[in-house]
Amino acid sequence: MLCVGTQELVQSRGALGSAHYGAWTLLSLYRRRDKMALVAFDSERQQLATVSVDGLLAVWDAASSALVQQHARPTHLAVQWTCIAWRPSADGGRGGRAGGFLALGADSGAVILWDLQLGRIVKELRGHTQAVTDVAFESTGQSLFSCALDRQVLVWSLPGGQLLHTYASGQAAVQRLLPTSSGEHLLLASSALRLVRRDTWKRAGKVPGHASRVTCLCMSPDSQLAASSASDRHVSIWRVSPSALSAAEAEGGESSPCVQTLALETTIVQLAFAEAEAEAGDEADGAPPTSYMLLALSAAGVVSVWRLDAAAVFPPKGKKMRKPRSGGGAAAGAAGLQPLLPAIAPCQVLVAPPAAPAAEAKGRSVGGGGGMQAPGDHKGDHDPQRIFQATFTEGGSALLVAYGSQVKPTLVTTRLVQPDGTWRARVELPRLAEGLFAEGSAAAGSAGGKAAAKAKRSREAPLLGAMDTALPAMGKRRAAGESRQLPLIASDCL
Repeated sequence: MLCVGTQELVQSRGALGSAHYGAWTLLSLYRRRDKMALVAFDSERQQLATVSVDGLLAVWDAASSALVQQHARPTHLAVQWTCIAWRPSADGGRGGRAGGFLALGADSGAVILWDLQLGRIVKELRGHTQAVTDVAFESTGQSLFSCALDRQVLVWSLPGGQLLHTYASGQAAVQRLLPTSSGEHLLLASSALRLVRRDTWKRAGKVPGHASRVTCLCMSPDSQLAASSASDRHVSIWRVSPSALSAAEAEGGESSPCVQTLALETTIVQLAFAEAEAEAGDEADGAPPTSYMLLALSAAGVVSVWRLDAAAVFPPKGKKMRKPRSGGGAAAGAAGLQPLLPAIAPCQVLVAPPAAPAAEAKGRSVGGGGGMQAPGDHKGDHDPQRIFQATFTEGGSALLVAYGSQVKPTLVTTRLVQPDGTWRARVELPRLAEGLFAEGSAAAGSAGGKAAAKAKRSREAPLLGAMDTALPAMGKRRAAGESRQLPLIASDCL
């Protein structure tokens, strides 16, 4: 497999600049573009951490997209990292330096703590016997939570790394976990969602969740709402406060903690909440926010953004919570329930579609079609320049997104609200003109790039790749006076 595409890898490696990644990383990222590496923004939205499929950890500056730090264990090729979480330092890494800690979970059951200021591993926590599925820091940064396929939830103290508590999750392993802002509860997700108390580990509430295991989970900053998805295109929004869950259980089928279920066009790969700015004077009084912001990133690289009215999500005291509503479904309309959120997000952010090849564009113009491709319309393949991570900034009025190549990502901030206060219905980011997945590069996955490369190969004589070299045995035969030219076959590369 290494012989195939070696010429493309050599050309792609030259576009990396100062990012010193090996050919194996490029091969993995080029051949496994849909299997995304681990990516996470820090809480201050100043840095982005990426972990490649061969275990290389890199930290990027959000303002300049520059590589700040890069780390790798000596045995990084033998370990598969499965999850990542930030615990930033007190100064948030200001001054151009990466700050804080990163926790990485491994398929071996180990949890590694990287000190980014020291540039080395400071702790290796071993308590799980199977692959770690998620890690999360407490809001104070004094504790670390981890869950694994061994159906255990562990609590570690920091910075010492002592094991404080062990919680058996039952028959199903916990796939995702999040501590509440107060630190009193922990939200656990397998296929169902459970809220447990930290002091007694007793269940404070439960929601039915999904038919399969949860892959995406996020919680609002005030821990009143949660959103979850399970390897599909549906996202469910839940009321997860202890009072809301207790009221739903007490009233039985009369009410539900589910606010709404939304459906996107493709699989969801990331969910994130952000509190919208409170009304004037409310923040000083400690009043809850008047609205919430939610984003959902699809596998096609489209970020959908919704705004939730807090008054509609949380009914006044004495009024029962309504049953869940579906986004744009016929059943909701028949029942006379208007969804809180529209089926199509009022704001979408994506990378501008690539231009269609000249022949294809001509055919579309004859048939009345346009000359641009729709997002993700690449004959079953996703756009290699698509957005792969996003987070809210400026109180929910802007987005910080990472797109292009994870080997050398491009980080930009784009505003969602226009000067007159209205939403921008569609925000298109410019396509990259240079880099690993730039238009016209060897690794570009657009239909136009593939067609141009194929036409060029048909016109030119075949070139020898890095592995297509003559073996010593062939040289000996030539030295013996053989005039017949031996053909180079695939087995000569092995």
